[in-house]
Amino acid sequence: MNLTDNAVIFVKGGNGGKGCVSFRREKYIPKGGPDGGNGGNGGNVWIYSDKNTHDLYHCLVRKNFIAEDGENGKKNNSSGKNGKDVIIKVPIGTNIFFIKNSENIIFGHTRFHNQKFLVAKGGVRGLGNNYFKSPTNRTPMESTLGKLGESFKIKLDFVFLADVGLFGYSNTGRSCFMRSISNVKPKISFYPFTTLFPYIGSLNFLNKDIKFVDIPSFIEGKKKNNLRNRFLKHLQNCRLLLHFINLDVKNVKKTINKEKINIKILKSFRNLFLKPIWLIINKTDININSNIFFKQAQFVSNSLGYEKKFFFISLNDFISIKILINKILLFLEENKR
Repeated sequence: MNLTDNAVIFVKGGNGGKGCVSFRREKYIPKGGPDGGNGGNGGNVWIYSDKNTHDLYHCLVRKNFIAEDGENGKKNNSSGKNGKDVIIKVPIGTNIFFIKNSENIIFGHTRFHNQKFLVAKGGVRGLGNNYFKSPTNRTPMESTLGKLGESFKIKLDFVFLADVGLFGYSNTGRSCFMRSISNVKPKISFYPFTTLFPYIGSLNFLNKDIKFVDIPSFIEGKKKNNLRNRFLKHLQNCRLLLHFINLDVKNVKKTINKEKINIKILKSFRNLFLKPIWLIINKTDININSNIFFKQAQFVSNSLGYEKKFFFISLNDFISIKILINKILLFLEENKR
């Protein structure tokens, strides 16, 4: 399933129903009073955040969201029914922009389940002639039309609300790590997308929920800047970033120079590099001389600006993964949103 993380839609509130001009026609009362009812209000268009909605694909397919018009007023002082509202469900973490004169104007941001935003108000009902009767005007012929509903062009931009973000080159163990965390604790929900799109996973460990997002390699496939930024934005809400690398023990400088490209890209996108970043050194089981390997890892970490924030893991050793998960839990507990 391909992830759809942005969409442009058209929203319109329903038009208000028009008021009715009518007079009672009863036996022995040839010219009864006015009995024209009011119209109904037009329906509204709402955006609801929904924890069970995971992307914006439905908005890409439908695009136009138009609420129902209010019914016209009727005789016998019967008011028209209000138009039905339209509800657009979006994932938690969606930015809502109004598009005006080719500019995106921020309107709101969904942060929790069932959050509601009124994005297009329905038109106000029209008034029937019964509304205009008075002691000096007993047979009013006046009524009003309903108002038009609001209409807007809206951009939706979905950003994962993850706790921990993973990045790095291919074959550094990110995807395997995402899969292997299911072996740390049985209770896990996992939402995979293709290799060209981010992965999102939710792990329950020691009665604590951790949400992970793994974005594709920055360089692989010569991604263009706009596509790269679409990946990087999913790290914005993370409290902790994990930089996965494979350490080339035979050529440490090559490893450093290679990973500095990742850091340069990270620095280019807003304030991502200011977030806490841990260096995760994978495949440590294939290195025999642990003392030399540790010193090399420390040198790489310092050279990349991570100082002592580096950890060793082996995907063949679940103990190392448990230790890392515990460290992450402790960090998140100390650095709550």
